[in-house]
Amino acid sequence: MLFLKELHSENFKNLQSFDIKFDSKYVCFAGNNGAGKTNLLDAIHYLAMGKRYFNSIDQQNINYEKDFFNISCSIEKHGEAHALFCAFVKGMKKKIKKDGVDYEKLSDHIGQFPVVMVTPYDNSLITGGSEERRRFLDMIISQFDSEYLNALISYNRLLLQRNAQLKHMFEHENRNAALLDVYNAQLLKPVQLIFTKRQKFIDEFCELTLKYYAQISNQSEQISLKYKSQLIDASLHDLWKESFQKDYFTQRKNVGVHKDDLELEIHGYPAKRFASQGQQKSFLLSMKLAQFSIIKSSTSIEPLFLLDDIFDRLDRDRTTRLMDIITTNGFGQIFITDTNADRVKEVFGKLGKEIQIFLVEDGKVN
Repeated sequence: MLFLKELHSENFKNLQSFDIKFDSKYVCFAGNNGAGKTNLLDAIHYLAMGKRYFNSIDQQNINYEKDFFNISCSIEKHGEAHALFCAFVKGMKKKIKKDGVDYEKLSDHIGQFPVVMVTPYDNSLITGGSEERRRFLDMIISQFDSEYLNALISYNRLLLQRNAQLKHMFEHENRNAALLDVYNAQLLKPVQLIFTKRQKFIDEFCELTLKYYAQISNQSEQISLKYKSQLIDASLHDLWKESFQKDYFTQRKNVGVHKDDLELEIHGYPAKRFASQGQQKSFLLSMKLAQFSIIKSSTSIEPLFLLDDIFDRLDRDRTTRLMDIITTNGFGQIFITDTNADRVKEVFGKLGKEIQIFLVEDGKVN
């Protein structure tokens, strides 16, 4: 289990410098909109994943008129204390340290301190394009499978190189497909690995999502998830051959695992168009709960669970069932945000759980 003991920050987003100590499994940051509650969750995510949840451009995370930011924490993992530190100075490379030692590669840090975050912006997983859902799948699998993460890095690098070659060919009116053979040969291994691991992951992920949705909705609705990939019904060689002309004129690769998608439906219809806001939020939460469960089972670590504006768009009954799930089913330390501290006290009081509440106002944490 992970347990965050202390959190410190300087010049991160709109937050004033702070030092917070946590002594509860359940923590709430309460305050008005724009106070900085979400940025506190994002600071935790940054330390766990080496980047913000919302914006990967480090310079935009520095407080106004400042030149740097840093975040640090004390965290226990299976009872052993660790110190994490992240800093960024304008014009310099970001630094991430564990127990005072720099990482050679950021990818070495991913998965050591797993985290699951839920925000209102995540609704794009339901309503947005396939890229959102691919990014979601990649983020989950990469936290417990370094082989997958390395294959993904290789695939994206080779894809950029292949697209650059296509652009060069188009500019010189050269349609010799053999010029792409060297890239296609190198792409074979990461493509097959990514595809195979996604298929295996999605089988378990779909089963868990259905289970959690049934619990949140009290079995009142029927949802489904289906993995969509061009590689399911055709070989990679055939796909590349058939798509060469389109690749040539568009100057990019039009087939491959970067076109995969996860089809989400409710009562047999696309959830993005036919699910209500409450149903979409329930679908999203079920997917995030499934994410938590898979990471936990794969790493034997209960991730930190960060729930931003969790009560938004959920009726009282669904809120009660959700809280019952995350407080009684082996979930780890949970951080939530809300605009109403009294509501949070009431919800956790009815569950018989103590919650540590911090008030946030204009970037100041009390």
